[in-house]
Amino acid sequence: METASESFYIHLIPRDLGQIKESFKISVNTNEEGTVSKLYRDIYAYLETRNDGNKVYHINGIRNKKTGEDLPHDRFISSYFSPRSNDVYCMLDCSIDASKHVKPLESKPKEESKKQVRKSAEGVTQDEVDNILNSYDGKVKAITKYSWYEASNQKWIKAIISIDGIKDIPKEDIDVKFGERTVDIFVKNAGPNKNLIYHFGCRRTQKPVIAAECKWSLKSDGIQVSLKKKDKKDSWMSFYKEKVGDVDSEFEDDVIRQIKK
Repeated sequence: METASESFYIHLIPRDLGQIKESFKISVNTNEEGTVSKLYRDIYAYLETRNDGNKVYHINGIRNKKTGEDLPHDRFISSYFSPRSNDVYCMLDCSIDASKHVKPLESKPKEESKKQVRKSAEGVTQDEVDNILNSYDGKVKAITKYSWYEASNQKWIKAIISIDGIKDIPKEDIDVKFGERTVDIFVKNAGPNKNLIYHFGCRRTQKPVIAAECKWSLKSDGIQVSLKKKDKKDSWMSFYKEKVGDVDSEFEDDVIRQIKK
């Protein structure tokens, strides 16, 4: 029997925040077990691959709509999801087990890292992103679907940001800003009624890039960004930087701040 692998976009929503803090893509083998329980296990398995030893994850529920009901464990995945509707909203708690100690990663202090991002003339800070979005007329919709790969010459990281109806949007309504560790895409006058503002934001890429040499282009199903690696030898394990010890994942960053209070 051929393996039936389906792709799902997982959106992590901390219960106390009620908003998406991180998204990623996983493939689920539905031949093994086609129930919602399989989704739970595969999400847990993915989270554990980035667990440096002292984090405790607990999934409170999985939904096919952000404000919907939690899905029963024993129901079939196909009852709620399809290739055209593959967004999974995961209500999640993440805590730190203080009895377990993890060797700190060698990294620069968080405040210094923030200053480095702000020094980038091309990139924008979160405050600047908010100001840009507030300057537009319309409802803001966050774009979370993307795929990425490293070019064969190991000099470029390329990502396709999936945006519905992008071919009907004039190029002058698209603004892409690159920083040493940031990527922001703004699309105005979007949607069926031209009253939406699409935004894709990566606040911290896996490794630094050369902002002045980064570029973007329109594709039939979205926008392709090409990031010029600052160091060809850098290894990109993901598009976003995710290691909690280096204060990289927005979701885990919030957890650490709560514990330090």
